[in-house]
Amino acid sequence: MTILKIYNDNEFKSNIHTHIKNVMNYEFKDPNLCVEALTHSSLKNELIYADILDNEKLEFIGDAVLDLIVSNFLLAQNEYSKTEGELTINRAKLVNEESLYKFAMHISLDYYLRVSNSAKKMLIHQNSGVLADAFEALVGALFLDSDFKTTNRIVLNIFEDKFLSILCNNDLNYKGLLNEYVTKNKLSHPNYEIIDISGPDHDRIYTSRLSIEGKILSMGKGNSIKKAEQESAKYAFERIEAEGHVKN
Repeated sequence: MTILKIYNDNEFKSNIHTHIKNVMNYEFKDPNLCVEALTHSSLKNELIYADILDNEKLEFIGDAVLDLIVSNFLLAQNEYSKTEGELTINRAKLVNEESLYKFAMHISLDYYLRVSNSAKKMLIHQNSGVLADAFEALVGALFLDSDFKTTNRIVLNIFEDKFLSILCNNDLNYKGLLNEYVTKNKLSHPNYEIIDISGPDHDRIYTSRLSIEGKILSMGKGNSIKKAEQESAKYAFERIEAEGHVKN
């Protein structure tokens, strides 16, 4: 089980600076950026009289920087960027919450994230999004402390093999991607409805219809409800990526 620890400032700064220098082969010129990247907003809210900056702004910057790093990486890999649609789907594979969480765990950010006492128990069980955000924040901090060229080099040096491993896995969780999309854009949760079951008992074919905000986006078929829903989620996600948003 992942444990999110709370360090006092001196201990935390010493540990995180040493750790980041070791795993990234980079020493921050502004150590406060590194600390800010690993500070969850719950700590700022708990210590309201302390001068604490959380990682939300760095996460915003890191999200944009990481998108550019991944896009450039994919463009250099002709196998994964033959069409714009393929490029978009493969980028989503690398920057979704599940992948970012894996990247964070790969460099052991779970041992260096500062959280409040009140949030600690909850985050032990629900920390994938928190660690994904922290990873983006660390990329943002690295960019602000150096430049894009340096950030790009460090990220690829550490994670290029991880990128390729994820791209080789075709079992992309489109339902998860859709859930991330609606949460980020404050939309209602996707609604899956089985509208048809055909075929003999031993070879059923299920048809799933997917809607968001009352708008039907796609239908998918499969020999199980799970596969039918996954296919409808795939078509819906590809449609949203092509159109840019859920159209009314």
